[in-house]
Amino acid sequence: MSNNLNKIKRKLIELQSQTDTIEYFIPDYWIEQNFAKGELIPVNAAQFFYNKIIEIEFLSKSVKKNKRARIYNSFTRLNTHIEQNKLQNKFYQPLAFSDNGTFLKTIALLPYLVSLGITHLYLLPITEIGSKGQKGNLGSPYSIKNHYNLDPNLKDTLLNFEDDTEFAALVEAAHLLGIKVIVEMVFRTASKDNTLIPIHPDWFYWIKESGRANFTLPQFSELELQEIKQKVENKDFIDLIPPNIDYISQFSETPIRIIKENGEYIGINANGERCVIPGAFADWPPDDTQPTWDDVTYLNLHYHHNYNYIAYNTVRMYEQELINGKYDNKELIEYLTGIIPYFIDKFDIDGIMLDMGHSLPTKLLENIIHQAKKEKADFIFYEENFVVTDNSIENGFEAVAGYLPFDLHNLQRTKDLANHLINNKLQIKYFGTSETHNTPRAFQRFNNANYSKMSYLLCNLLPNSIPFILNGFELLESTPINTGLDFTDELKSGYSPDNLPLFSKSQLNWKNSETIISFIQEINKIIDSYSQISFNKVIENDDCLIIDIVVDDIEYFFISNYQENLVQISLDILQIEQEKILYSIDCSLEQRILILYNQFSTCIIAK
Repeated sequence: MSNNLNKIKRKLIELQSQTDTIEYFIPDYWIEQNFAKGELIPVNAAQFFYNKIIEIEFLSKSVKKNKRARIYNSFTRLNTHIEQNKLQNKFYQPLAFSDNGTFLKTIALLPYLVSLGITHLYLLPITEIGSKGQKGNLGSPYSIKNHYNLDPNLKDTLLNFEDDTEFAALVEAAHLLGIKVIVEMVFRTASKDNTLIPIHPDWFYWIKESGRANFTLPQFSELELQEIKQKVENKDFIDLIPPNIDYISQFSETPIRIIKENGEYIGINANGERCVIPGAFADWPPDDTQPTWDDVTYLNLHYHHNYNYIAYNTVRMYEQELINGKYDNKELIEYLTGIIPYFIDKFDIDGIMLDMGHSLPTKLLENIIHQAKKEKADFIFYEENFVVTDNSIENGFEAVAGYLPFDLHNLQRTKDLANHLINNKLQIKYFGTSETHNTPRAFQRFNNANYSKMSYLLCNLLPNSIPFILNGFELLESTPINTGLDFTDELKSGYSPDNLPLFSKSQLNWKNSETIISFIQEINKIIDSYSQISFNKVIENDDCLIIDIVVDDIEYFFISNYQENLVQISLDILQIEQEKILYSIDCSLEQRILILYNQFSTCIIAK
């Protein structure tokens, strides 16, 4: 048994002996998925968590290595948060538990993840969160106060450990079950109250406090924008067009003294001027209209008096003069390069998702990957890149996020994507999912479980896809975690940092009696029974997605109805000789007519 899990076990035994009245409510899905009804069940907390660790020990002796990788993306504080104080007429000790998801509760979730066939647990950032400019009532996990510290709110007050035992125990427990732990890490930005600011003010950009209220983003003329985009497209980074002088003049030299007022760091520069840390903003394309991100700022990776400002040519595309190494902020680069080895050494994590990794300077990225691989040769790197090309392999990544969440709900885009994947014979893997924490929920798009089912089935079939479940997908969760990408005004309506889980307290729909958990388990079992799946071609059809696939040398059609009404397809038109449906979602076969009753009714039928 692992040391940190043993420490937790001893603590839980101690708590059981102290009291038998610590009542806690957990979803029945955490206990037995096959008989769950979407109800919350009272348990003795110490006894429940202890029993879960015992269950993990028992499962570790018999768990089988899955035939293919499957990722579960967990936002820790959301994933296992179960509101206790809103349960009527139930005993509740408000100080006995952390009122959010924690590492301890995630340990208890691991047997559930095993039942879903999960091989990789991918955690959104778990580092300490800043409070300056905080969004919502909890703040964004991407607002990093200290890149080396864990978020203390993810520890459980039930255990009351002062150290990082609980996360270390989570990694140990996951490893017992053959699950690798991937952590998302942020290297390009930091919170505006980051602990480094008073120690290394030169690692940050500063603007004059007198102009803070009127701080404007870089502006470019139409002609300048055309030239900028053309140069970047041609990979010509020499003499990139800078912002105008009015924008650049807003910035200050590095302050020589730092004070703190009302929770904010104020700098005093050599001229006696007060200066402050500016918020970050979308740097590409240069005409992006998103508002500033007031809870984070960019790190200053270079020292060069001509480039002492935030713009596309200093924080993403990098003017050629900045990337020859001469002007590198070497201490900051050393600090950033040491983060992953630290997490490997202390927690034995297995990989990271590199937030905006494609925006880091090439040499820095190479150094980060080299040092991590030096520490752990099989360390995994995922790239937050929506473009699926083998260039990512050359850059050291095993998989990319990919563009499926933006395409699968649209018939033509899905056809184009399938053709691209078939014809290009790509080696890079990508996430097989119809949703991410930044996009609309799969169930939210159509209020239709068939879409969630179809997308999961297709993502298990697509070439090089790694099936990927965002926490709540299996529960048909409709509330997005964030509204960052691919949202229409209608889908975004009513959401703000005050009610989005990325920024504020929330919980998943664990009380939903209608889930697709058993469907996922069934599809996993079917897919894992096959030795080989390949795609031949996309069949043109105005109503349905039809793909000719080969499963263990037998030819099939994958067919899904994208229309809102019933669709009928003659087997003769598709030249289907057999009348054998391998798998069906809301379909039937009558007199050689395939009937797809509803939108996203789907089947796999032998040719």
